[in-house]
Formats: sequence, structure tokens, C-alpha cells
Amino acid sequence: MRCCSWLCAGVVTLLGAPLAAIAHAPQDRVATAVLEALFGEVGAYAMAAAIVVSTLGCNNGPILSGARVYYAMARDRVFFAAKKCKWNV
Repeated sequence: MRCCSWLCAGVVTLLGAPLAAIAHAPQDRVATAVLEALFGEVGAYAMAAAIVVSTLGCNNGPILSGARVYYAMARDRVFFAAKKCKWNV
């Protein structure tokens, strides 16, 4: 399935924009250049929105699962023991 999606993305890239536009895409942003060639300015905004969604999705995992590790460690009492202070603070 993954191979098919990569193949389809490559075909759309090659058919969607001229080779000169792909070769000289500003800042090597080929996908943005292809979407802009297919849909105009809306395509560039669509790619920007897709990048934002992807970035937020990647941040979702560590934010939500990171605290679970420390909670499980505390529940299982695997943290280091607290050092006793002579002033009881």
C-alpha cells in the first residue's frame, strides 16, 4: 500500500508540473510548486495547511504519551528515593 502511494505521488508530481518547475522549485519545495501549478495560489495555502496539520500531529504523540511514562514509573516506585534533609524542608 505504501509503495503504491509513493508511486502515485511521483506520477502526480511529474504530470502536475513541468520539469523546469520541479528542477527550479524555490527552496526545493517541489510539492508546493506542484500544488501551485495545479491549483494556483490555493494550492500553496493547501500545502502550508498540510504541513501545519502534520507538525501538530507529530507533536501530539510525545505530549500525550510522555506524561504516562513518568506516571507509570511513580506508580511502580522506580524513581530514586528522596534524599533526607536535616532541616526538614
